Amino acid sequence: MFDISTAVAAGLELQPGTVEDDGDGFVLVRLASDDSLIEARTLRVTDGPALRLGAGDEVLLAIDLVRECGYVLGAIDKPRVEGPDSERNDAIRNDAIEIVRTDKSGITRVTGKRIFIDAEEELQIRCGDATILINRNGKIVVKGESVTSRARGLNKIKGAAVSIN
Repeated sequence: MFDISTAVAAGLELQPGTVEDDGDGFVLVRLASDDSLIEARTLRVTDGPALRLGAGDEVLLAIDLVRECGYVLGAIDKPRVEGPDSERNDAIRNDAIEIVRTDKSGITRVTGKRIFIDAEEELQIRCGDATILINRNGKIVVKGESVTSRARGLNKIKGAAVSIN
């Protein structure tokens, strides 16, 4: 567990800041305390997508006072405010993938406009009593109260053998 007193004793200072520019592997952050600029590296703490930051994003920094560099610990979420920029904010939010929750067993729940998923062993999608299961051997199982397959053109069923009912 993170202990702030350990970070301070190690010569780290925590400060909020605002991203001014993002570079290759680092971001330029304006500190809230004294309006100075500091080059900071971003951290990747999971196997998920790297933190994507842009100008204007508020972040929390751990500043190494000895090396005079910073590390972005994470983005600071702003409460949603309705207004003229709401549509723009929705467009930005819909283009990104949002990690909703990761539990102790490593299951991550995500939402987004386009999502690419790569699973090593098995991928399962569930909604109520319906399930789609894909495993690494190429087996796909679709279960539900009823399953509908529709096509504007030809609807093909291919396999070494096809069993209906």
